[in-house]
Amino acid sequence: MDYVEIVDLFAGVGGWDIAARCLDVPVVGIEWDADACATRRAAGLPTVEGDVRAFGPADFPTANVLAGGPPCQTFTTAGTGAGHRAPEALDGVLRLIRRMADRDDIAADLACWSDERTGLVLEPLRWALAAIDSARPYDVVALEQVPAVLPVWEAVGKVLKAEGYSVAYGVLHAEEFGLPQTRRSAVLIARRNGVAALPKATHRPYRKGAPRAQGDPALLPWVTMGETLDRTRPFVVVSNYGTGGDPTARGRRRCTEPSSTITGKVNRNRVMAEDGAELDRLSMSEAGRLQGFPTDYPWAGRNIPQQIGSSVPPLLAAHVLAAALGRDHPSAGIAIPSVPRPRSSDETVTAVSNVSTPVHATPDGQSHLALSVGSATFGRMADTQIKPGQITTRTEMMSAFGGGPQGGIVTSATTPNILIYSDHETGHRYGYYDGWLAEEDEKGPIFEYTGAGRIGDQTFTGRTGTGNKAILQHVDDGRALRVFIAAGKVPGSGAKYQRYVGEFALDADLPYIIRQVPDDNGNLRKAIVFRLRPAGAVGREEQDDIPPAEKTRATLVPADVTASTMVEPENNKKTKGKRSAQPGTETERREAALSDDFQAFLKSRGHQVKRFQIKIEGLTSTLVTDLYDVTDHVLYEAKGSATRKDVRMAIGQLLDYRRHVTPAEPQLAILLPSKPDLDLRELLHKEGIALVYRGSGEFVGRILPE
Repeated sequence: MDYVEIVDLFAGVGGWDIAARCLDVPVVGIEWDADACATRRAAGLPTVEGDVRAFGPADFPTANVLAGGPPCQTFTTAGTGAGHRAPEALDGVLRLIRRMADRDDIAADLACWSDERTGLVLEPLRWALAAIDSARPYDVVALEQVPAVLPVWEAVGKVLKAEGYSVAYGVLHAEEFGLPQTRRSAVLIARRNGVAALPKATHRPYRKGAPRAQGDPALLPWVTMGETLDRTRPFVVVSNYGTGGDPTARGRRRCTEPSSTITGKVNRNRVMAEDGAELDRLSMSEAGRLQGFPTDYPWAGRNIPQQIGSSVPPLLAAHVLAAALGRDHPSAGIAIPSVPRPRSSDETVTAVSNVSTPVHATPDGQSHLALSVGSATFGRMADTQIKPGQITTRTEMMSAFGGGPQGGIVTSATTPNILIYSDHETGHRYGYYDGWLAEEDEKGPIFEYTGAGRIGDQTFTGRTGTGNKAILQHVDDGRALRVFIAAGKVPGSGAKYQRYVGEFALDADLPYIIRQVPDDNGNLRKAIVFRLRPAGAVGREEQDDIPPAEKTRATLVPADVTASTMVEPENNKKTKGKRSAQPGTETERREAALSDDFQAFLKSRGHQVKRFQIKIEGLTSTLVTDLYDVTDHVLYEAKGSATRKDVRMAIGQLLDYRRHVTPAEPQLAILLPSKPDLDLRELLHKEGIALVYRGSGEFVGRILPE
């Protein structure tokens, strides 16, 4: 091929780009993730920031090579294996591939899927077929993804063969191409001219327990983590994931071996010395090097572990591209160069390194935090003896603070403390996220914590509501809230290490909100989400940040998904320390009563009434609207007074919400306790916003149902 230019779909942080640079081939990447784009900008990679579904071959007329690796979340076996529980993750995709070959329109089918990311795996085929139909077919197609996607590549290959391509596909082992990692990748290569073939291995395969020298003498030995990283002390990496389907059997790799698969949770992997002592966890630079990126790669944005784990390893991609283009490469492999990149005055490049607290290895081989506690009345003395960021266990905290060994909310009977335990892995499995909101207000950062109760609605009453009640009343009860986050398994035990985040207090103005989330059985329920404010120094780590929404989504939820419907404890003391989300002022109480009465009015007319729960793309917080009349497609905003201030606020809220709800363009309406003055009525009329108010014992408004 005399001329080569690549368009890279789902370009990520630049795996294919660096591979193309090794081969002196120009490439432009399409990527919509803001954090990955930040890294790409820092690395100086040509990037179109947007959704691949909004583009096509005609937008990149000079590109003759199509490359990419669609998102793998609905196919991967890592973590909860969500992809294997979704039938469309494979069967539905294969069915649509056959229809795409016949040029059927599959848009309606894609819209019905529960996870829109599943359909993204079909985008490379859409692009390839569109290029063929425009009489400008790609000379080469090169795709990479997790092994579970191999049946998809096989089906895509059959379609491309029928269109005149030579196709090869299979699973490649990264260590056989010089990567210090035993990652497995499903690869497809299609060539318009010539015979397609997968790249030939340059290194011996890794076999656990087998010496490096064993195997084909014509191949190089596999590369170790120790050779790749600049660590002077021998180490063992303990994986965040279990092996053989057993979550308690954490995989272990010595520095004399390749790494196991680098995932988006690589920052949770523990690094230990051979004597069991805890060492610094992998820095992001080290994790990137194990993935094949240059040492000085300028990682930027948020959630860098996920950026690294989601990327195609550049070294493997370089071998795939060389084979796809029919180019020779040295048997010793391909060298990945440093990345020259522009720096501008307003560009921030984030260098993230995980810091772990040293722990001491006792003669029994177990690791323990160097924590000294003087007496059972530990109380607030703890601040001087356990520091944010330190690693401990529940057993040690029982000795320090009192309390029990189980439960997410543990109230001590011997000290004025409530211990709050959070586990990212467990929470995400059940559909909720504990952690820091990215958006801070004038009072500073907020840590969200989902209350106790795994089945059904969460409450402040009954046995399951005891812990929630304790948090709500902690100020009046004189108790400190101390937050811990699970930090990996304790070796030889079913227990988990706990990282101390710090002391918190409930937000005084809005201590909790109510959201609709799934319970353990998958049924939707009301969950109490506490809003915690730091009460001193805290240890904030990147993995504790709630991930931003990938796209804006408005979800209909029951009208009672609101804090005003919660029954708080009757003995909530009437003191300045009281924390309550119930209406406090006369205006707030009037607004709540108005909303309840109007909801009852609509339901008495046979109308279905809901609310919208809105997640905004790139943000972590959640918006909840006032009432939405599903029957008449009317979105209401209620206010407790008819003052200019409240009317103007309601207008702004409605205009904000309207942009995000589906179906689009609802009728907007303001619900007031009395008739506003003429000037405000004219303002609402001019803005096209309907008015409903309480008249003489009844609701008045032109849009009301009969």
